[in-house]
Amino acid sequence: MVQQMAMYDQGCKLIDAAERTTLNNFRQAQGAEYRHVGRKRCLKGTRRAVLDEIELWARDFAKLPVYWLNGLAGTGKSTIAQTIAERMFAEGQLGASFFCSRGFEDRSNLHFIFPTLAVQLARTYPSSDQFLSRWDEEPASAILSVLARLVIQVPKVKFFLTGRPEPCIREGFRLPLLVDATDTFVLHEVHPNQINSDIQQFLEKTFSEITSRHTGLDSWPTKEQLDLLCKRAAGLFVYAVATVKFINTRNYHPRKRLDVLLELPDSSVHEGKTKFNANTSLDSLYGSILREAFGVDGAEHDPKVCSVLGAVVLAANPLSPFAIAMLFGIDLEDNMCQLPEAVANSNIHDLQERADKNISQALQYACRSWHKHLVNEPTANRHEITSALCCFLEKNSCSGWKCLVSLVWEEAVDALKVVAEWLEDDITS
Repeated sequence: MVQQMAMYDQGCKLIDAAERTTLNNFRQAQGAEYRHVGRKRCLKGTRRAVLDEIELWARDFAKLPVYWLNGLAGTGKSTIAQTIAERMFAEGQLGASFFCSRGFEDRSNLHFIFPTLAVQLARTYPSSDQFLSRWDEEPASAILSVLARLVIQVPKVKFFLTGRPEPCIREGFRLPLLVDATDTFVLHEVHPNQINSDIQQFLEKTFSEITSRHTGLDSWPTKEQLDLLCKRAAGLFVYAVATVKFINTRNYHPRKRLDVLLELPDSSVHEGKTKFNANTSLDSLYGSILREAFGVDGAEHDPKVCSVLGAVVLAANPLSPFAIAMLFGIDLEDNMCQLPEAVANSNIHDLQERADKNISQALQYACRSWHKHLVNEPTANRHEITSALCCFLEKNSCSGWKCLVSLVWEEAVDALKVVAEWLEDDITS
């Protein structure tokens, strides 16, 4: 993905200056470089059947030009799409991509799709600008209707889409001009044995990573425990991911967390919701996690809990955990950007995106400029300020402030140097 961003930058240099200005000034095209980034790729060795089929379709221009990966929520559509995008990019076959996400306003708005694809194409293939249509600020047609009308006019180009089997999407793919141009792969109809094997491999890999960071986890988890988790997942990767996140929680021992999850009295054997287990859902898992988090006293009448859950359910636009905390005056969490453990910031491809989403401009300013205000204070106040500063650093050395500082590291180092010099002057004077 870093290479792809560099390719966009290089392509942008080849575009005429006037056209580049038009692209950069178009509001809905701004940020097009990062809208190609989706979720993590598939774990090596998993989802082989579907990945092989999609790659065969992508390389064979005798096949239909449109491919719809149809799957229920949690079946792994986005992860498969990210994997395909990376593989096609590595072969020089990726024209442009757009990953939808309900957590980002510009990734859940139809108006951003075509401008984003157009900008990426223009930057990757500068000669393609002659084929781009004038952009409409408020397109009236849905994307599938547009695709149905124009797909036969675009030779040597293929369109890969993912989506849930919701009525409006199914109806779109039934349009006369689109139905005969589309291959469909129904992800939730893959044989359960194959999906269970992939989920088992995912759990084994992630549990192995957890055990490498902890002591006293020899022969953990047992085969019986893994088998039970696979049965409960019932074909949903999202269940397996949620399980791992619950177990791999700071300040809790993984063995105890797994025991708690497996001993929950209201857990059924099959908790995922697929074609094979249509009468069950993820509610049991999520409800159990919430009850465990709140303890035996419950939280039905806790005003903070009610406010947070109310915001999740009723917010007009999806809100990040940090935004909800700010909205209700709740203290910041230690890892507000949800950075993975034991991974350098330089290896997190969407680091700036996470920071912009979860850290307000006011807080970013405070982290970058606090030292400038500090060193300008009159000498008479230095003793009081020095005491307060020491107290702050001791209290926050392992908190959310450390996470914030790591996101602006160069400026943070400069700030600490300035403060160190300021303190030395205070001591010598």
